[in-house]
Amino acid sequence: MTNSNSKTGWIIAIMVLVVINIATLFTIWRISREHRPPSNGRSAANFLIKELGFDSVQKAKYLLLVQQHQQEMRGIKEQSREAKADFFSLVADSTISEATIKAQAAKAFEGENQVAIKTFYHFQQVRALCTTEQKKKFDNIIKEVVGMMGPQNGPHHPFREDHPNEERGHHPPPPDGEGYPPPPPDENPRP
Repeated sequence: MTNSNSKTGWIIAIMVLVVINIATLFTIWRISREHRPPSNGRSAANFLIKELGFDSVQKAKYLLLVQQHQQEMRGIKEQSREAKADFFSLVADSTISEATIKAQAAKAFEGENQVAIKTFYHFQQVRALCTTEQKKKFDNIIKEVVGMMGPQNGPHHPFREDHPNEERGHHPPPPDGEGYPPPPPDENPRP
């Protein structure tokens, strides 16, 4: 019996340690995800400035547009989070109709359409800053720029609010500005 109890004790101890390790890793992952530097947005802004060859006046105007756009995105994302939370709280209602579910889902995910539309207008404003030659370059690189912006701000899967994915080739709208203040117009970007 002592040998059996000893084995059982060791198994339980190992299981507890495994669970603690998994919980610790998950916590570290969540914290690092929430506090990671927003390199996608910054690199996209710097990429545009460099590729288009913005002069100091264009750069200052562009960075102001970025700040304004990010402020709008923060408001939309906050409303969207609240609407999604309200929508998924309806799960507890076992008598809810299909029509109500569809109507509430449309309302909950309306913010994503607003993000796409505002982003479209933002890029129109950026393009308007360009010279004729810069507009040609802008038109050739816009898909790449949008892909660099980071999927945390693009069309979301309804169950993944801030899914990490930094590969190019996805086409989300630009950053919402959370943690991404652009550098002042006279500062050089950091390497």
